[in-house]
Amino acid sequence: MNMMKNKTQNRTGATAVEFAMVAPLFFLALFVCFEFGRMSMVEAFAEDAAFRAARHVIVLGATVDESTEEAANRLAILGVRNAEITVEPSVNGVIQTEIDDTTDSVAVRISIQMRDNVLVTGFFRDHVIEREAVISTERF
Repeated sequence: MNMMKNKTQNRTGATAVEFAMVAPLFFLALFVCFEFGRMSMVEAFAEDAAFRAARHVIVLGATVDESTEEAANRLAILGVRNAEITVEPSVNGVIQTEIDDTTDSVAVRISIQMRDNVLVTGFFRDHVIEREAVISTERF
């Protein structure tokens, strides 16, 4: 009986030592999951912002600046920083500077550097999210 008592007394710090060994790995995995979730959300918002901006600008009378602002506002909901938004109206594949009656399609490209948008860890620091939406106009 005395032998069993000695064994349990010797393990009093074992839980603390085990926690100290496992906790860093657990928290690292947890933060990587947070970052992966954030990156997935940014990708979804970038795709949605590109589509909404392209759809907004195909309406007759809309401008490139309005489309850029629409995309920036969508990305601001998630707190995305330093997104590069490019709006390119075109006629028969030739890029125009402004949208007019001859514009037959509009391409909106969004590029987001994850290094400016990571929350905790730097695992996806070098990842660049690029999304594009191309919508044809219907002019009658």
